[in-house]
Amino acid sequence: MRTLGHPRRGANAAEFSILLPVILALTFGAIDYSWYFLAINAVQSAAMDSARVGAQTPFEDGADPASAAITAAETRLSLLYPNGTVDSNISATEDGSYIDVEIEVAFDPIIGFFPTPTNINASAHCALEFEPEA
Repeated sequence: MRTLGHPRRGANAAEFSILLPVILALTFGAIDYSWYFLAINAVQSAAMDSARVGAQTPFEDGADPASAAITAAETRLSLLYPNGTVDSNISATEDGSYIDVEIEVAFDPIIGFFPTPTNINASAHCALEFEPEA
């Protein structure tokens, strides 16, 4: 028995072929930007945690808060890039009562379907808990 409507042979395939690129673009964009926001969060928390580690490092036995902060930042960033290819620029300076940590990391998107920034920058400023030795 035939229906009285117009035949729709192939209409579903045509609609699917029109919508598939849009659905894939939205999916790939969500994946890329989710990875980008995860990387931003990881770099910012690496900067904050390394500044806190540097601020809590006492000035005894030749310990240097700046080098302790840099080591902590490298450790935290290795969690984001477990294969060891962290292309980063980490600097930590202390001016007697504060430590400043600045991190710049090269960002590589997972898929690269949408343009994303190539670098992620973060900085943190924390008061030293111990006074430098005179």
